[in-house]
Amino acid sequence: PLHIACLFRASPAVITYLLGAYPKAVHETALGMLPIHMACAGFELPSPILAPPPGPVPFPMNDEYDMPETLRRLQKAFPDSLNMPSQINGMTPKTYIDEILDDGSYKDECLEALGFTRDEMVGEEEIAETRVSDYDNTTLTTRVPDEVHCD
Repeated sequence: PLHIACLFRASPAVITYLLGAYPKAVHETALGMLPIHMACAGFELPSPILAPPPGPVPFPMNDEYDMPETLRRLQKAFPDSLNMPSQINGMTPKTYIDEILDDGSYKDECLEALGFTRDEMVGEEEIAETRVSDYDNTTLTTRVPDEVHCD
């Protein structure tokens, strides 16, 4: 039930109830995915693996759904799941969010809910240098140009 609730975006209250009823579920895979993978993937799963049935969706998105809070609860229940790739495509929870959600504050909020810092949210290919400024002790990040010419 926890996997289905995560996949079909149940409210955080439902997730908490299911975690309390069967805590081991957060460690189990279904279709090669942990519950946190399903929460991050939503309906974006490849159709041969899992496709919604024809007709109306059996569990429509509800107004109580709060992805960041759901992710916080799943991450708290199984912290090591953040680094675990799914068995169907090798994606981690962060990878699902990076691939599926559009850039913006909601995506950032979801990544922060998983415990990633702002610097970790910047794509690795975009980071050329991160250093502490001598002037104000802030972290500076610069973008890597598409082409670098050295003469």
